[in-house]
Amino acid sequence: MASARLKPEALLWRIGGRSIHAAMCLPIATARDFFAELTLDRQSCTLSGGEVQRINLTTALGTSLVNTLFVLDEPSIGLHPRDIERINENF
Repeated sequence: MASARLKPEALLWRIGGRSIHAAMCLPIATARDFFAELTLDRQSCTLSGGEVQRINLTTALGTSLVNTLFVLDEPSIGLHPRDIERINENF
């Protein structure tokens, strides 16, 4: 099983209504549509400032930090309306 390598906590997260495991198991054609503009061949130096911030936030949320307050100052600035809707669905 592809998810066997993931921590149980990671399996609780959902992306676009799908579990991480379900997203990993998508056929390539479906995954291409699901992940839209995301590609795996981009170097980190080509990411926008917002993309880097989201990666840093995701990394921080994935750690075992406890009693931590995250203050998100205008997290949707510069995002496509579709992405803003996705963020709002998760909060």
